[in-house]
Amino acid sequence: MEAQKARGWTSLITAQAVPMPAGALTRVVLVMRDKSGTSVTGLKVHATMFRPVSAGSDADAEMTEGPAGSYTADFHLPYEGNWVARVAALGKDGAKYAAEERVFVGAR
Repeated sequence: MEAQKARGWTSLITAQAVPMPAGALTRVVLVMRDKSGTSVTGLKVHATMFRPVSAGSDADAEMTEGPAGSYTADFHLPYEGNWVARVAALGKDGAKYAAEERVFVGAR
């Protein structure tokens, strides 16, 4: 954790509903920045979604890199409500980063 703090990377994790003909899809988006505000690119990122109130609905996915230090993964989640998005990133140089954020899944 100290190495992560010293690196100065920051993250923003959000969840967005994506309408689909066969039901809703949840897109989790991670945006990574270094301490100067520059996009952090070239990471391998794994995301896990879990419900803090019940077990058995966890979902995992590898995130895909997009533009400007953004990474996305799509999930078919069985319930609306509060979830926790947890990400683990690995840089080409072996640098590790982990974060989690409580997100709301579904229509508001």
